[in-house]
Amino acid sequence: MREHEISEQKKLTTLLFAKEDFDEYLLVEAKVQTFATYHISGKIVKEYFDDEESRKESFCQWKKVRNLCYDMVKGKKLPISFTIVLRLSSSMLLQWLKNQDIDNHLVDGKSFFVNIYYREKRLYVVSGMASETFGLDKSVEKLWDDEVFRILSQLKVVA
Repeated sequence: MREHEISEQKKLTTLLFAKEDFDEYLLVEAKVQTFATYHISGKIVKEYFDDEESRKESFCQWKKVRNLCYDMVKGKKLPISFTIVLRLSSSMLLQWLKNQDIDNHLVDGKSFFVNIYYREKRLYVVSGMASETFGLDKSVEKLWDDEVFRILSQLKVVA
């Protein structure tokens, strides 16, 4: 887990809420605090869908709720705070493993997250990994931390 303070807040929030850069990530949850507090669970309610295709992932894609979240944060006043927890989708994970030449079995039972939070006029991104089992080897977690920093650097939002 590594925390990055975002130096280019406007740019990252534009990429997050108004562009497609994060659309393929899965939304685990979002919380926005303005005059009221809004909570969104990204957990898919499988009974809602008729087709199997919509049931592949446990969480919805960020692009499905991005505009809703944008409507909550936009306006003349900045939100008091917001937290958005994104997770790598299965296809994104497979692509990342291929690019990093990581064996699939090393990530069995692991989930990879990008946590974005805004508080006290500061914006942060925290990389994270959750594992179903405890292990001493943190090499994959470090690779994920490095990948998130690489992405943020490529987007030119960190110093």
